[in-house]
Amino acid sequence: MRLKRLGFANNLIIGLCSMLALLFGFASVTSDIKSIGLRYILAVFIVFSIAANVKDFKDYESDKRAKIKTLPVLLGKKRALYMLAFLTSICFPLSVVILSIEKLFLISLFFSIANFMLFIKFCDERVVFATYFIFFIFIFLEIAGITSSLATVG
Repeated sequence: MRLKRLGFANNLIIGLCSMLALLFGFASVTSDIKSIGLRYILAVFIVFSIAANVKDFKDYESDKRAKIKTLPVLLGKKRALYMLAFLTSICFPLSVVILSIEKLFLISLFFSIANFMLFIKFCDERVVFATYFIFFIFIFLEIAGITSSLATVG
């Protein structure tokens, strides 16, 4: 399917698919799907919808030739680089706000700045995915209560 031709709707579809993957994974563990909480569903949908824009950066030349309206084509490669770095970076603090994990706010700012600088330097979506994955570990540990229990042991 040529979903890129749908404009930014393709990124919403990626967010929707990510949200459904979360729900199906959760449903495989428990039959009480309502217990997952709307904030987790929203966080996954919003963050993945925003971050999905980064995949278009590497396809700039072919998208421009095909007249596909991605962010890099609309803004130009240099401005899109900074916009994509900004968009992917705001997802870190945005996720802790949506999930109400205030303890991780400073860490989210660190990851946000690191993501911005690394994406600008390397212009590679793998940088974004790596920083997201590492930050996800912090979120998982906090949700699981592991960081709280470690703080009380020390």
